[in-house]
Amino acid sequence: MIYQPLEAETFTSAADMTKAYAARRARLMGPAISEPRIRAVLPPTPQVTRAERPLWQREPVQFDSHLSAWREHKFKKVANRAKRHVQRRAESLGYSLGDIIGPSRVRTVTAARQLLMWEVWAYFGKSYPEIGRMFGGRDHTTVLHAVKKIEAQKAKAA
Repeated sequence: MIYQPLEAETFTSAADMTKAYAARRARLMGPAISEPRIRAVLPPTPQVTRAERPLWQREPVQFDSHLSAWREHKFKKVANRAKRHVQRRAESLGYSLGDIIGPSRVRTVTAARQLLMWEVWAYFGKSYPEIGRMFGGRDHTTVLHAVKKIEAQKAKAA
């Protein structure tokens, strides 16, 4: 890049120098000259509509009702002994099946429920999730806690 020397401005009087300074200052420090801004034109936003729920979620579908009936029948046959045991034991402990399967958190009811969960686990060999479903849709960790608690009580008593 080739540098060229700047030519200095020459003034004939102090008034000329002051006037040039005032003009330069007004140009540099004055209000900014705004250029028209170009604004981007955005495309219109698409209208989002909710997708319709699938048919099997909106209404009961009967295409596999024979499978549902078969599973229910098999469950009744297999789980019937365990269910009968729970019902009989609940009555012998002084509770209804609704109390044992229900959401109650009363200490006496939960103690009986935990004992019955342990009995179903020990006598019928059911898995924790199966036992949880039998006892009103409880989580398998609830059943695991009940089994461990009763095992600890039995070990302490022995």
